[in-house]
Amino acid sequence: MPKPAAKSSLFPFMIIMGPFGIANGYVSVTLGFLLAHAGMPTAAVATIVAFSLWPLTLQMFWSPLIDTTLTTKRWHIIGSVLTALAILALSLSPATVANAAPLTLLVIV
Repeated sequence: MPKPAAKSSLFPFMIIMGPFGIANGYVSVTLGFLLAHAGMPTAAVATIVAFSLWPLTLQMFWSPLIDTTLTTKRWHIIGSVLTALAILALSLSPATVANAAPLTLLVIV
């Protein structure tokens, strides 16, 4: 009797990629709204939001380090914890024009 084909599920990928999607949504929607509501110019808000994509453009430089050091599971745990801490820090930081530089740094993290 032939063996039935394995059932594929997208659920594990949703769990793995969820924290990073949440981080992108927080930066582009929530933080963008808060900064615009605080009186920051639209160009400055767009610049801060754009910096959230900057690490992805540099991925070709840091991905060999990731591929050759820890396991995939450990990197996902490290990334999820850093993402959660960065979102927490962003949510506790005042959304003001004067605080733009630290917010940008947290967005990059």
